[in-house]
Amino acid sequence: MSSQQSTNVFSSSGAEDTHATWSDVLSARGQSEDVEATLRPIVRLGSVSVADTRRGAVSAGVDAAPDPEDTFHIGAAREPMLRERYLAHRLIGSGGMAWVYRATQLSLRRRVAVKLLHDNSSRQHHELFMAEAQTLAVLEHPNIIPVYDAGDGWLAMKEIEGISFEEFLTRDFILEDAIEMLIKVVNAVAYAHKCGVVHRDIKAQNIMIGSFGEVWLVDWGLAVSVHRHANGMHIAPHANQADPRTGTPGCMPPEVAHGRSTAIRKELDVFLLGALLYRILGGTMPFVANDPLAAIKKAAAGDYLSLNQLADESSPRLIKLVEQAMSEFPHQRPTIDVFNESLRKWLRHSSLEKRAKEALAKAREAYIQARKLGRKEWDEAYVLYIDAIAAFEHVVNLLPDFAHIQHELDEALHDFASAALSVGNIFLARMLRAGHRPPKSGPPSSLEEHNIQ
Repeated sequence: MSSQQSTNVFSSSGAEDTHATWSDVLSARGQSEDVEATLRPIVRLGSVSVADTRRGAVSAGVDAAPDPEDTFHIGAAREPMLRERYLAHRLIGSGGMAWVYRATQLSLRRRVAVKLLHDNSSRQHHELFMAEAQTLAVLEHPNIIPVYDAGDGWLAMKEIEGISFEEFLTRDFILEDAIEMLIKVVNAVAYAHKCGVVHRDIKAQNIMIGSFGEVWLVDWGLAVSVHRHANGMHIAPHANQADPRTGTPGCMPPEVAHGRSTAIRKELDVFLLGALLYRILGGTMPFVANDPLAAIKKAAAGDYLSLNQLADESSPRLIKLVEQAMSEFPHQRPTIDVFNESLRKWLRHSSLEKRAKEALAKAREAYIQARKLGRKEWDEAYVLYIDAIAAFEHVVNLLPDFAHIQHELDEALHDFASAALSVGNIFLARMLRAGHRPPKSGPPSSLEEHNIQ
């Protein structure tokens, strides 16, 4: 399924957008606790349940300006700015606090996502909703969705085309690609931390991957402020006002699971990033259980299956980073900058390892061919041995901690010297055993000629 198809979360049959007036939308809010029943007259839900709609959020291209006949008269809707500035198209997502609609910003003729708070929401939910809007308005970063506009119980933001990171991870993926995406998420978190904001709900479901490689960390509804922004203000609700036991059970830090009053710190997000890396490597969240309470108990005890039993053996550095980031003790976790640099070092190492493996394959092939050649093919064997040794040494220089490669290099040098002796070139043999490297142009004929003592 293409990314564009996957964004049409409400109609598996490919139904067209169904326009609705904001008066219809707003009048429907609060009339029924059954969201699906409330919205069915307004948009066609197709065969996808409302419970599944949080997976999607989203699509982006800017369509042509709406036809005048499709412009609706909102009437007595209580949000005048919303009525005057935006044209509703269809529902594209639904959560516990709000609905998300595709709309057109009339003044700029661009597609946006409009998030509408449920009318029956509590005062606390309303405050959290508006706090999220204000937080996102200040956090200007390439990996955080920008907010364009907001009013009483609604906000307009960039509409995204793509899939969730969770959906990406359920497909066949290249580990390096996933780590590059994770680094972008870490960049967003590091920026938020610099602004004094802790996200508190970092997970694969809250990361969106755009059709052109864009990555956004979304759902900042639980974000809190731990210190003032450079503008002198707290740009999110203060941590002291937040419930410390809030989060996702499957990846909850132990201090959150215990409900400690000191739980809300930047180290909380580092733990969540470690748990996200665990999800990438192990294919599951750390604390898997049959129900949320059991998962919270596991989180409190730090009871998760070691990645050594789940992950590829080629990623020991990443496994170690997960263990450090998911430490039971917040002060023992790496800083966000150290976590970021560790991921970048792994990517660089992975690139070097790929080059090293290519060189190693070439070296082994040349070495095998050289050993098969007889005395009559000595000149050809000589060149193959030179190529093999050069490739082995390249691998050793790239990855000095690969001891078995050094062993293979030593074996190749020993065989090269033996081959030289078999054709009577004792000078070459002595040169090799003395640690010198002969020229590729041809075998040396005397020690004096090559300044070998």
